[in-house]
Amino acid sequence: DGLHKDPKVEEYMAGAVRIGLYSDLYHFMRFSLIPAQMAGECSRTWERGISVAGAEPTKLHLDMEDSDTGQDMSPEQRVEWLQDVISRLEMPKGIYSGWGWWLGRMANSTVFSHLPLWTAGYPLGNLPMVDASGVAGHSPWLYGGWQGWDIWQFTSSGQVSGIAGRVDLNVAQEGVFNMPTEEQVKGWIAEAITKHETWKHSLGEDFREAVKGKIASKEWTPIMGPGGELKDIVDNNGNSV
Repeated sequence: DGLHKDPKVEEYMAGAVRIGLYSDLYHFMRFSLIPAQMAGECSRTWERGISVAGAEPTKLHLDMEDSDTGQDMSPEQRVEWLQDVISRLEMPKGIYSGWGWWLGRMANSTVFSHLPLWTAGYPLGNLPMVDASGVAGHSPWLYGGWQGWDIWQFTSSGQVSGIAGRVDLNVAQEGVFNMPTEEQVKGWIAEAITKHETWKHSLGEDFREAVKGKIASKEWTPIMGPGGELKDIVDNNGNSV
């Protein structure tokens, strides 16, 4: 957010790109900054993401949960402040917030309900969950005119192998991260085969179907460039094939 930066954000994003994961960014919003300054911080975060990933992330989530600054602002002024910030941003945007904060700080404004919502809400209790299996059939509280959510942070007490202590866990609606269409995958396969003629020999006569099968089974992952072109195909260890 300009004041606090995850020291490993570049490492995490680069690792995600290497194994074919889609990356989003989020930026903590501070009412203490004037809209032009806040928009500038957001734009710099976006540019850093592009420089690391080699392509645009799917969107920038504006993290609306600041309870430390803007105490002298009315809900209407906070709404106007966020509108001003958003008007200065050209990248795809979404809102990250929670039911209680939005009702209290934004007076349940519906002005931003056209933007994708990433909501934090624990209607099942903030439980030490290890996966999303326990939230099937449930949904967080909705607010602000949103009729649905893109991403739901369902606990901040999750457990993930390899991470000590509590961690946030989320579920996402299908298609939220702009997963490639079947036609895009076919295009990548065709381009890859053109570039890697040796695959014809290593995979035999049915090499096209073999490559397609490797990608469909997620043994191999195509990596996109900023223009949608194929940059590479990697295996599950992140190694170029």
